[in-house]
Amino acid sequence: MTTMKVALLVLCLMSMIAVTIQLKYTCNVNPYSNGCSVPKGVKIEFKGRFKPACNKHDICYRCFRRFGLSRLQCDRRFKKNMKKICGTLKAKNAIAKFFKRESCKKHADIYFAAVRVGGGKSVSKRTPSWCRQKWVKPCMK
Repeated sequence: MTTMKVALLVLCLMSMIAVTIQLKYTCNVNPYSNGCSVPKGVKIEFKGRFKPACNKHDICYRCFRRFGLSRLQCDRRFKKNMKKICGTLKAKNAIAKFFKRESCKKHADIYFAAVRVGGGKSVSKRTPSWCRQKWVKPCMK
C-alpha cells in the first residue's frame, strides 16, 4: 500500500510540475521557437525587432493544422505582425519616423517573401502534442 501512495504522490507532483511549466510558456518564452532565422552571414535590419513576430510564426508553422489554418495564413499573419511592430517605431521627428517605419515595412515584405519561398521546409508534418497547451492559441494571431 505504501508503494502505491508514493507512486500516486510522484504522479501528482509530476502533474503539478507539468502544469507549472506549461503556464510559464508564452509566444516569446518557450522551447519551440527560435526568433528570426536568416542564412548564416546575412545581416538583415529589424531582425531583433521582428523577433516576437518570428516566434509566433515558428509556433504557427508547427500548430496551424490544429487551428484549421494553412501555411499561407501563417505567413500572412507573420507579415501583419511585423508591420504592426513597424507602426510602433519612434524617431527624433516625424520625417525620420516616417522613413524608419517605411524601411521597416519593406524589410517585413522581404521576410514575407523569404518564408514564402523557403519556409515550406520548416513546416511540421505532424502536429506536436504541445500545440494543445493553452499558451499556444494566442501565438496563432
